[in-house]
Amino acid sequence: MRWQTTAVLAFLLVLLGGFYYVYEIRQAPEREKAATVKDRLWKELEGKDVDEIVVRKGGAEALHLKKNGDVWSLVAPVSATADRGAADGLATSLATLRVEREIEANPQKPADFGLAPPAAEVSFKAKGQERTVKLESGGAAQAVGRVR
Repeated sequence: MRWQTTAVLAFLLVLLGGFYYVYEIRQAPEREKAATVKDRLWKELEGKDVDEIVVRKGGAEALHLKKNGDVWSLVAPVSATADRGAADGLATSLATLRVEREIEANPQKPADFGLAPPAAEVSFKAKGQERTVKLESGGAAQAVGRVR
């Protein structure tokens, strides 16, 4: 092999190594972060941002959870200390909801989309704003009061 061919191959190897370093090592954390927030309903929220959760099912009394520091308390229907793991899990699930498909913002006939009447309604406060998710018995959900 001639020295020019070796030099060109060495140059291409250095170029390939530089691309790998930049793409896989330097930019990987940014790509992973973007992938975790992709398709999320509220991109700016995390589970730790949720301060209060109210769950209403049918005509039953609402279940009201409130966070004080790191401790979750059950406010209604009775006053008690809530299971921190379950409450944190619910808060994280609500804050990181993902959009599967989007319909009209205020549909005239929600039943046409399988969204009426809601089997349960979950309201929560995060970062000073209230958000609501209506859950259907078939697994569908509709977000109300969405902030982008």
